[in-house]
Amino acid sequence: MERAREALAAMRSLLDTVREGGTEAARRPQPTLQALDLLAHQCRATGRDVEIRLTDRVPGRLPTAVDLTAYHAAETVLAASGEGPALLEFDAHEGSLTLTVTGVPGATRGLVRERLAARVAALDGTVTTGPADTVRLQMPLTPGPEAAGAPVAEQGDEEMGER
Repeated sequence: MERAREALAAMRSLLDTVREGGTEAARRPQPTLQALDLLAHQCRATGRDVEIRLTDRVPGRLPTAVDLTAYHAAETVLAASGEGPALLEFDAHEGSLTLTVTGVPGATRGLVRERLAARVAALDGTVTTGPADTVRLQMPLTPGPEAAGAPVAEQGDEEMGER
């Protein structure tokens, strides 16, 4: 019964967004790591087991480009992960924010991995995979000046390799 209520709440939220139209939605602020609870809630409403953790080392305020990229990377991973359980852990250490994802084999290869690589490459970040179904995104907390205006959208036509 509780899952049904959560699914209904998520569906209402989605319908409200669609009703408001594209121009209004385009003016809204982009989601950041502050919106991770809502993202996890929407996934759980579909019956998936999703856990998102932020360690105590993650600063309360991140550079905007890092914050947006980290959120969109989490969103990309969860959209591609199917129905199995997923764990996303954010940690900050030695000047970098790291997102470690386990339980999402689809994120370790193919188009999803390319999208993730494109997102973090704009910040001079890296994507590594393994062991098994683990993917790790690392983004510097002090991105270079070129990242300040870098788009966080997918760069589908550009060749983005692992750095």
